[in-house]
This record gives sequence, structure tokens and C-alpha cells, in this order.
Amino acid sequence: AYDELGRLNWKTHVGVDEKVTTDIYGVSVQETNYDEFSRESRYADYLMGDHKIADIVDEEDALDVEQLQRHLIPSINVFGYHSKVVEFDRSGRELCEIFFNSTNQESAIKRGYSRRKLKRNEFGYEVQESFYGPDSAAVVDLDTLVHSSKKELDTYGRVTVERFFNSNDEPTLNKNGIHAIRSTYDARGNEIEVKYFNR
Repeated sequence: AYDELGRLNWKTHVGVDEKVTTDIYGVSVQETNYDEFSRESRYADYLMGDHKIADIVDEEDALDVEQLQRHLIPSINVFGYHSKVVEFDRSGRELCEIFFNSTNQESAIKRGYSRRKLKRNEFGYEVQESFYGPDSAAVVDLDTLVHSSKKELDTYGRVTVERFFNSNDEPTLNKNGIHAIRSTYDARGNEIEVKYFNR
């Protein structure tokens, strides 16, 4: 179903038997909300129980949102969250993702964090990514085993150095045993060398 501006609000997964089913992420219905600038700012996932598509469409076979909402069951997807809110800066660049459980409480996902924050320089380039728990304490991303990564950029916005840090902001190794990655570029901007360091 689409809103009055033609933006996708509700997406429902239906099997060949015309019953509402789940996708590979364990979701039957996904809701998408938008901010005042039409940026996708919130996502939420649901199950629907044993219902056929006929239960939630109108006489013209269009999705009946009111009927749909009566059957929704807040669910946790395979990544470990029910909904996600995205925050942007004034230029529309992503600054933060916040994850919530089925009771709409901020909650850690399977990767061990509930907030993923991005820091940007004055030109809008990402220079830091870091992870936090529901209590705002610094935590480690279980997928990379680091709390934050900090980047140095050249004048063209290309990453020349990326370093990894633990939750005490001390240098650390990621899951591959790497602390820093250095990249070199030629005059045309092609990456020609990458070096890995463990300290």
C-alpha cells in the first residue's frame, strides 16, 4: 500500500496458496514511515498469523490498511529487532540508527548494540562509526569485535587510514586481527595499494 504521495508504506508477503507468509528475514509485513523530507526514517516488522490475502484487501484487490492493522503481530526479525529509526543531518546524510524490540523499547540487536552512530566532517564525509547499548554505554559490535572505527581522509574524501578502537577508546584489533588499514591512490584516484597493520 502507498501513501498519498506515492511512497510505499506497507509491504506484505504472500505465498502461492494466497496465504500471508514470511520472507527470508522472518517478516510477513513491513511498515515504512517517512520524515518531512520524504526520507525513510522508520521501519517496523510484523507477523500476521494464519491469514489469506483476501482477509486484508478491499473489493478492488487493493490492500485495506485498516484490516491489515487489525491482524498485525509485532515481531523480531532475524537481525534481532522489531523496528528501526534512522536520524539524519540537515543535508539528509545518515547520522544514527536506533533499534527497538516488539514493545518499542530500545534494545540490542544480535550484533550487540542498539545504536549505531556516524560522525561526519564539515564536508559530510563519514569519519567515525561507533556502537552503543540502550543505556548509552559504549559497546562492541559482535560482528567486527570493535566499538568504533575512525577514518582519515585525503582532500578528495578518500579513506587513507582506518583504525579500530575498543569501548575504552583504546587501539584494538578487529575480528581479522587488524588494527589499521592504509590505502594509497594514484593520480587518477585508483586505489593501488592497501596495507594492514596489527598495531
